Order: sequence, then C-alpha cells, then structure tokens
Amino acid sequence: MNTQLIESLIETIRTLSPVEQEVLWNRLDHAPNTESGLLQKISQRVPTSIQERYDELRSKLQAETLTAEEHQELLTCTEIIEQFDADRLQNLLILAQLRQISLPELMKQLNIETLAIYV
Repeated sequence: MNTQLIESLIETIRTLSPVEQEVLWNRLDHAPNTESGLLQKISQRVPTSIQERYDELRSKLQAETLTAEEHQELLTCTEIIEQFDADRLQNLLILAQLRQISLPELMKQLNIETLAIYV
C-alpha cells in the first residue's frame, strides 16, 4: 500500500472547496450529500421558537423598547438565522453544481422565489 500517495490525496482533498469536494464524492459514487439529502437540508426551516423570538425582538427594536439584554439576544438570534441561511445557500449551490445548472435555474426548478432576508 502506498501510504504516502494516500496521505497526499487526503491533503489535496482537504484543500478543495465544499462544492469541489461534493463533485469529487459524487464522481466516486461515495456522495455524503446525495441529491435527496441536499433537498432535505434545503427544505429545512429555522426552528419556530427562534423565528418567533427574533420577530418579537425585532418588533421591540422598532418600537424602541428593547433592553440591552434583549439586544444581545436579538444579535444571537440574528447570527443563528444568518448561519442557517448561509448553510441553506451552500446546499443550494452544491445541488446546482451537481445538476450542472445555475443557482437561479435551480431556484426556479424548486419554486424558491428568493432567499429569506432578515432585515
């Protein structure tokens, strides 16, 4: 067994972007993110409790009744939601790459009008 070659391959794979890694795994028929798995991840939503709390805190912010503690909580909720959206976008990009289509075309196929923006 050529362990030096294997180690070299592992290091090379680690330098690939997530999209490149996904393409590689699919070509090897060893895909950790199958199309159905990606679709399942894409369809997930922010947990209701986080979304509801975020909405409450945003209302308080707009009404200028937000406490300092609530402001920190709002920032935390915002980070969670932004990370959730970033992960969803990454999965959309991987799926678009797998299907060899553009992101707008994939979103059209999946009936996703726009990505959520929490402003």
